[in-house]
Amino acid sequence: MDIQTLRDIGKDIKLIALDLDGTLLNSQKTIDPRTMDAIRRARAAGITVTFSTGRAFATLGPYLKAAEVVGPVISCNGAEVIDAETGNEIRRAVIPEDEVISFLNYASKYDIEFCEMATDASYGFKGGNHENHHRVYHTMGNPNYPFVYFRDGHFYEPGVKAVKINFGPMNEAQFKAMMDYIASRPALAVTTGSNIIYELICAGCSKGDGLRVACEHLGITTAQAASFGDAPNDLSSLEAAGLSVAMGNADDIVKERCMYITDSNDDNGIGNVIDKLILFDKQ
Repeated sequence: MDIQTLRDIGKDIKLIALDLDGTLLNSQKTIDPRTMDAIRRARAAGITVTFSTGRAFATLGPYLKAAEVVGPVISCNGAEVIDAETGNEIRRAVIPEDEVISFLNYASKYDIEFCEMATDASYGFKGGNHENHHRVYHTMGNPNYPFVYFRDGHFYEPGVKAVKINFGPMNEAQFKAMMDYIASRPALAVTTGSNIIYELICAGCSKGDGLRVACEHLGITTAQAASFGDAPNDLSSLEAAGLSVAMGNADDIVKERCMYITDSNDDNGIGNVIDKLILFDKQ
């Protein structure tokens, strides 16, 4: 798509939805000052800038503050849409308890590690892959969002409101078994940001549907939204948005399905697009 056509789309953008890991955050898990400057200028031009992430809303505090986010935030791959200023739920889709129990029983049968991400904490096995993942991606976002160990012989705590279940890694046989199981459960959906750890959420939820909910909350259409991403779990948001942008470090499948490929998350990819395609006539 030529630059003028992209600018014709970009001049009408009212919402910018940013994935975090691999997109807004650079390799050091910080926001490039040049990107932050562009975000501030976009906001000054009346554009809402928000997150569209697989992380739980409860873990986002420092990043929301650093990026000065206001308005609806899309988290847990669209299972949550939460107002950044008030913390009020615009939408939060909790996986039904019977589906959680059935899924965890099935995953245990195939010896697959998993972790429940709830509104108050993550629940998982001591010393496993998911405990380390939690400490890298969630504890640094909110030290008050703990990782709670499953009790011996138990992997479900009654009353836990699981918004997402992370599971994996898996070998080929385990992967087929779990994908077949999920396909047989109309209430469930699956996505991934890495093709190593997979994420179970309620059917109908996705970053794309979260974008629709956020736009409705703001009184705009998805055609007035720009989405930035790098991984497969960003595709639904990228396809729903009026302007879709793949980072230079994005997976090939993401690059193939976006309108524009920008620079990497280590080279101000977001800021460059904001200036070139969205604020080009507002400088």
